Amino acid sequence: MTDFDDVADLDGVVPTAGDTDGEGADVVSYRWADLDADRAEELWGRLTVWVEWFRRRYPVPADLAIPPCWFRHSVAVEELTALMVAHDAAYDNGEPGSDLVAWHVMWCWPVLGRLGGTARWNECSHTAVDGCVYVPATVIEDVDGAATFIYDDLGTR
Repeated sequence: MTDFDDVADLDGVVPTAGDTDGEGADVVSYRWADLDADRAEELWGRLTVWVEWFRRRYPVPADLAIPPCWFRHSVAVEELTALMVAHDAAYDNGEPGSDLVAWHVMWCWPVLGRLGGTARWNECSHTAVDGCVYVPATVIEDVDGAATFIYDDLGTR
């Protein structure tokens, strides 16, 4: 029996990133900001295949359709990654149940319903990649302004 109060006993039980020796599961990160080039390439490959499958499998109305330029929209990449992972979990759990319908009702349709606005692809052409009008938002870093605001807020507490 493993004594989980002893950290050394966790070796081989708790998987670590890149653990492929069969003792623990290979940990896959879906957090794009944390991926190195190799892992990002792997995830881009999986996501691209999944999105193209989805676009063919679910021929939805134009207001819900994923346009050909989806990969240019950072919000869409994040949300479609989450949708793909949730889809995999629903279909790969090995147990019959409500996960399949839950994926559609709780995740698929709500995500598609809001992506046109949040990913700003409702302005893009849905028939050609060159119809993409997406321009990434410019982030203005106001570190001094944020520090002053936080300092003032803390002073009122």
